[in-house]
Amino acid sequence: MFEVDYDPLYGQGGWFDRALRTAQRDAVLGFANPSYKKITIKYSEDEGKAILDQLGARDEFRRLADVFTDSLRAAAP
Repeated sequence: MFEVDYDPLYGQGGWFDRALRTAQRDAVLGFANPSYKKITIKYSEDEGKAILDQLGARDEFRRLADVFTDSLRAAAP
């Protein structure tokens, strides 16, 4: 069974906030305020490729990233 901690009122889950805070603490992401309207990913292209190689399933991660970014574009005013 897979459970998702998601708040439909705010459109996000607590896990997402925790993951973003952890990534910011670890200097992987940067954002100016907690609104997350603009997030800077601090991996170089080579670092990103190395991480994907280590995790495997590169094509699936790419597909999920495309689905995610497409949903952000669709939700934008």
